[in-house]
Amino acid sequence: MSISQPRLRSMLRQADKVAANGKRSAAEDLYRQITEEAPESAAGWAGLAGVLLDPAEREQAYEKALALDPKNKAALVGLAELRGEPIPEFPEEVVEEPEPEPVDEHDHGYTAVTPDEDEEEEAHIYYCYRHPNRETSLRCYTCGKPICIDCARKTSVGYSCPDCQRELQDKYFNATNTDYIIAAVLAVVLGVIGGVVIGFIGALTGFLFWIIMFFVGGAAGSFIGGVLKRAIGRRRGRYLPMIVAVIMVITTILPVLTLGGGFIGMIIYLVTAVPAVYYQMR
Repeated sequence: MSISQPRLRSMLRQADKVAANGKRSAAEDLYRQITEEAPESAAGWAGLAGVLLDPAEREQAYEKALALDPKNKAALVGLAELRGEPIPEFPEEVVEEPEPEPVDEHDHGYTAVTPDEDEEEEAHIYYCYRHPNRETSLRCYTCGKPICIDCARKTSVGYSCPDCQRELQDKYFNATNTDYIIAAVLAVVLGVIGGVVIGFIGALTGFLFWIIMFFVGGAAGSFIGGVLKRAIGRRRGRYLPMIVAVIMVITTILPVLTLGGGFIGMIIYLVTAVPAVYYQMR
């Protein structure tokens, strides 16, 4: 897919800002997207080299930038620093002041200024880093990456991208692999016990029994969730609630089917116990 010049400059500007803010990983993603869609971009290769950690990859990226633009200052300086060579000196650029435009006697000192269409378009167009074909005006308040409305996650201080939100959530999920094993094993044991009990008393029917089962199921779910939570040191896992809930459903249904108990009581039990377990494990 070819990349238009306004879009290329917009993406380069975004990547440069993200890199300047110290978001190396996010900047690397943007630079790689640029070099994939526009491999002829020397600035893209030079920027990518500036955020890479592996010296060999950095050198390769700098060499690609210089192959495209032998006078690229960022690539020349970066490659020299990487190889421990003297940094090349560049002549100072002399910027000539533009000559003043003649003023029409009839314009009363006012001059109509027409903005450059290319610059005006470049200043407002952003492209979602996950959906490169979608234009957007939203940017993640943490890393600055452009995001479309489908990727935006609204927070109290602005919009966040999925990557930053996941990184933030990971700080609260501290369960280890051992915790997952312990929780799964205990969930199987307690779930089977609950399923056997439901299978034996499931033959009972009547409105009063179903009301009792409604309260018993919620209490049993809270008890099982509390036991599991204490067994893993009250640590949180991203997938623990779902895993425990699925195990509880399976370990309740199988004994009931084996013992041939009442299915209405089982359904009432699951409807009340599973949400209670899920809530306790969050």
